[in-house]
Amino acid sequence: MKKNLLSGLALSALALCVVGSVAKAADLPARLPVKAMMPVQGYNWTGLYIGAHVGYGWGQSRFTDPATPGWSLSNDVNGVLGGGQIGYNYQVGQMVFGIEADVSGANVEGRATDVAPFAGDLYHTNVDLVSTVTGRVGMAFDRSLFYVKGGGAWAHTKYEYTPLSFGDSTLTSATETRTGWTVGAGVEYAFAPQWSARLEYDYMDFGTNNGVNLVPIASGFTAGVDQQIHAVKFGVNFRPF
Repeated sequence: MKKNLLSGLALSALALCVVGSVAKAADLPARLPVKAMMPVQGYNWTGLYIGAHVGYGWGQSRFTDPATPGWSLSNDVNGVLGGGQIGYNYQVGQMVFGIEADVSGANVEGRATDVAPFAGDLYHTNVDLVSTVTGRVGMAFDRSLFYVKGGGAWAHTKYEYTPLSFGDSTLTSATETRTGWTVGAGVEYAFAPQWSARLEYDYMDFGTNNGVNLVPIASGFTAGVDQQIHAVKFGVNFRPF
């Protein structure tokens, strides 16, 4: 009898514990839902941009005379340039594709004096305008963009010639717009939502033109001129949208 009484008391105590635990659990607040982590959006390079640049150019104009085989004269040129650009980028993943046109006013010039066989003759070259239209392909790392470019190039150039070896001090000139090709590479960094800065190197090759007419009053010739230009440019771009 005593044994049965103890067993009944134990079972009653266990039942009370279970009921108390269930009641306590019912009083706990419901677990709040956990918000899903939102993906972090990187910088998007897609869109139209306009900008400005300044830089430094250098290169060479190499003169030849079809009537004097073996003769040539190299005229090194250098100077400042500056202008503007407009373009459009389209980003797919990390790849950025684009097209750009730019134009630069320039004062890339140089002088050379012949030593033989026409000793004393003076040559002056001045590139005063450069323009390119290029395609661009780049790789974006959030706000940093590394790219290469290539396309067509144009340069407006003025040549001056003084034939002192012929006893003539008359200075004559010729101008032309050269057409060539360009390749380049650069890095651009977006320092604000709509603003970016970049540093770029371009190589422009305008080939040889054998029809540059340098004809003063007393004497002269039709020269061949081979011309290349290198340029380093720092620019800032603005994305209006």
